[in-house]
Amino acid sequence: MSDEPSTELDDDLAVMRREDRHAYVATLADLEVATVQYERSDERLVLLTTTVIPAYRGRGISDELIAYALDDIRRRSERITVLCPVVKAFLERYPENLDLVDASRPDY
Repeated sequence: MSDEPSTELDDDLAVMRREDRHAYVATLADLEVATVQYERSDERLVLLTTTVIPAYRGRGISDELIAYALDDIRRRSERITVLCPVVKAFLERYPENLDLVDASRPDY
């Protein structure tokens, strides 16, 4: 198996929030390829880690997953604390999402 990913993002990417697993999950053809794990603390979500299967890295899946998660969090009027370095880097590239960060607890 090669670690060289395709450079194109598949149109079949499905992303959803899985409350039962405390995760946002991305799947391709029924295969779970990426997750953003979170835990609930008070009235906010603490974003812990982002994981992408190595063979699927470099396709933009983590960006799609994080963008979906932040949009969902915004729709739910929730706030976040970010521990995950991948989400932190995403917020640096897209600062329009910084309003979701709980100003009183930006880091756990």
